[in-house]
Amino acid sequence: NAINLAQHAIMSDPVTLTVTSVLVNDNEVALGAEVATFTLETDDIYSNHAWTLSDTVNDPSTFYAIDANSIAGGEVVSAEGLVTYTGSIVLTQAGVDHLNAGNSLPELTVQVADAVLIGTPQTDSDSVTPGVNEVNDAPIVENLVKQDVIEGTTLANDVVATFSVS
Repeated sequence: NAINLAQHAIMSDPVTLTVTSVLVNDNEVALGAEVATFTLETDDIYSNHAWTLSDTVNDPSTFYAIDANSIAGGEVVSAEGLVTYTGSIVLTQAGVDHLNAGNSLPELTVQVADAVLIGTPQTDSDSVTPGVNEVNDAPIVENLVKQDVIEGTTLANDVVATFSVS
């Protein structure tokens, strides 16, 4: 019983996708900062996978992007012939701006489908909310305005300066 490798490559078994949050500090985020990782397990090393990314605010997502360099190839990792692809979800400039405006990052969903020529493409999806460590930033004193006072005429509770803190 010979196995037809060409047919095996185009009729894929189910794929399994797992997405994991990566904790980021809110005061250190920048364009391209990794906020999640994903792992895809499949039996098909020849498949071209179609990836979609959405979040609870935007579909398709404008806050996140899949780092295309991180999913360039798969690695056979088991005796059963399972192939594992790993990759990263990173912040776009819109995501950085959203976080820097004091907002939390929304849940993201990654979906993958394999490209088959026969039958129904196998798909899987997983969702995660990126973790953000809100760092307690030092306060900044602004708008310091001194008030003129005359020696010997000031009383308790007289205003001698005004300022604001952000």
